Amino acid sequence: MPLVIGIDIGGTSARIGLVDTATAAILAREVVPTGYDSRAETLMPAFRAAVSRVAAEGAAVALGVGMPGLQDSAGRVTEASNLPGLCGVAIDRELARDFGWPSCMENDLNALAFGESRYGNYGVTRLLVVALGTGIGAAAVANGELLRPAGGSLGDPGHIVVDAHGATCRCGARGCLETKVSGWSIGERGGIEKPEVAADAAMWLGMGLATFCVLYEPQAVVLGGKVCAAGGQPFLADVAGQLKSFCQPRFRSVPLYLSRLGDDAGILGAAALAARKWTSADTCPT
Repeated sequence: MPLVIGIDIGGTSARIGLVDTATAAILAREVVPTGYDSRAETLMPAFRAAVSRVAAEGAAVALGVGMPGLQDSAGRVTEASNLPGLCGVAIDRELARDFGWPSCMENDLNALAFGESRYGNYGVTRLLVVALGTGIGAAAVANGELLRPAGGSLGDPGHIVVDAHGATCRCGARGCLETKVSGWSIGERGGIEKPEVAADAAMWLGMGLATFCVLYEPQAVVLGGKVCAAGGQPFLADVAGQLKSFCQPRFRSVPLYLSRLGDDAGILGAAALAARKWTSADTCPT
């Protein structure tokens, strides 16, 4: 099975790894700091140097990138609210060109969900992954393929409206799910560690997941991101109970899991997508 470079780019750092796509082992790692004010002329050389270092540990055959935001048909970043300096850049192609590798770039949440589906061993063919970080993101995999109903992804389900009398969201709408259970809204109320805050967040997230179940019909749901990791199993249990109270009867048996891959999901997913696209040796399960 091939070795592939996987890159997970985020708003504060980019994680880069040399991945054995047969075993999900990450054989070498690098981290490059990022930030809202970072510019492409600084980030791209730093990315390239990190890729060179991890590539020295094995014979990579391809490169995959998970990048937040949107890209055009030519593979250039067109919208990246947390990393505007990378707009207009075909990140994967620029990084792979010097090494002669084929490459691909995917939305970061799609890469994360693909990694969880490929390597998380959840035992289902329809998996929904919801990540709670600063905001709320979601992606889904069905029969080994990413669901892409809106702009190559699930759209922006963190902004479904759940409260007609709710606060104005940072997106400009009112009553969005993110005003109830995103990292920024939970942080404003004291953090997920406060029991009354965690209970309230679990209620709203359960309501949101009930809507997601109707839309995407998952056989299992994975909760990832820093908020869910901080809340741990008690938060997961509360969310599961709330989901059952809100959802249609047919979804009450849908299991919820905390991410089994953690921070590595994006790297692994980006690498697996590149391996599947550019080699015949590695295929995704159906």
